Amino acid sequence: MSQLFRTTTSILFATATGAVSPEALAFVPPLAEQIAGQTKRCLSLPAAASRGSYRVVLDVIFENGVAGDIRVGEVDPPGRTGQSVVAAATRAVERCGPFPMVEDGEITLIFESEE
Repeated sequence: MSQLFRTTTSILFATATGAVSPEALAFVPPLAEQIAGQTKRCLSLPAAASRGSYRVVLDVIFENGVAGDIRVGEVDPPGRTGQSVVAAATRAVERCGPFPMVEDGEITLIFESEE
């Protein structure tokens, strides 16, 4: 399953493997939209991110809707700006949980600037 959700400040793309509750798929907005909406409330991007493009890929392992292991899959641009976007995205995922629509599994989140 994969879905794309565009927000006013970024694009969040989520792909999921593992157990996703049937309720999340059948009775509520798409999974990516829910995760984006919930994460966006806690996302505070650094000022440097507004001056250029960025792309950060996080692989997040969930257990009972709680983000556990968060691995960085891709960072662009490299250097301080990219690392500050990684830190902001990671904090947002950690602070905005739990995510009840995700039971167990790995979700790839892509935070990307709008062109």
